[in-house]
Amino acid sequence: MSKERTPVRIERIRGHLVCTSLLHDDATILDLGAHKGAFSKILSARIRGKFILAEANPELYAVLPSEEPFTRLNCAVTDEDKEVFLNLAENPEASTILKLSSEMKVSGKESNQIVIAGLSLRSLFDRLSLPIVDLIKLDIEGAECAALDSLSDETLSSVPQITVEFHDDPVFHFDLSLQTSRVIGRLCSLGFLVLRGEFPSNMDVLFLNRRFVFLTRNREAWLRLKHEWLPYAHARIESYRLRLFGRLSRFGRHA
Repeated sequence: MSKERTPVRIERIRGHLVCTSLLHDDATILDLGAHKGAFSKILSARIRGKFILAEANPELYAVLPSEEPFTRLNCAVTDEDKEVFLNLAENPEASTILKLSSEMKVSGKESNQIVIAGLSLRSLFDRLSLPIVDLIKLDIEGAECAALDSLSDETLSSVPQITVEFHDDPVFHFDLSLQTSRVIGRLCSLGFLVLRGEFPSNMDVLFLNRRFVFLTRNREAWLRLKHEWLPYAHARIESYRLRLFGRLSRFGRHA
């Protein structure tokens, strides 16, 4: 099917926007920051693809599926091939190779730091002989900008879609706003449409490559309305409704 006739079907899977209409039974999916593998398990129930799951935290890696069609790797994905320190957070899914802020709770284990293998995203492509990758999902607790920086413009342009949880929000205390803006700008310049599933934040960003799907201005406007503005407006209205209900309840108790 030509890209002009390819429908654009976007869904949210485990907190990540994905253009599921671009996936097929021969697809290769990189699930980086796989956690317990839920994202890939959901997709594997729908397509017969090849799933490569990378997870830095040994506790989470141990429970990842290892049978076909899954391949699992216990490593931190970053911009260099070298051992790195993994800071263990109280929530295993929040463990990071970045320095944890004192405002973020750390693990109660005797040691809050372990040494693990670090692998650049570029090396991941090379070592696994991945000529084609159909979807990259990145949720690697602040290392996403460094990982994407390791890929050339040519390699990035060959990927139909990339879905990323950026960690530039002040709640993470990583100070990544400039790096995140730079990476988003780079992907925009390469022809990717940017859709924010948690608009206006960058905690769920889908980069959709215009080389693989036909997008008119009207089509892009509709996608932004459906996946950014309408959910944002609904969330704001619901927040206002709850605040108003709370005020009325307090007023009723004191009347």
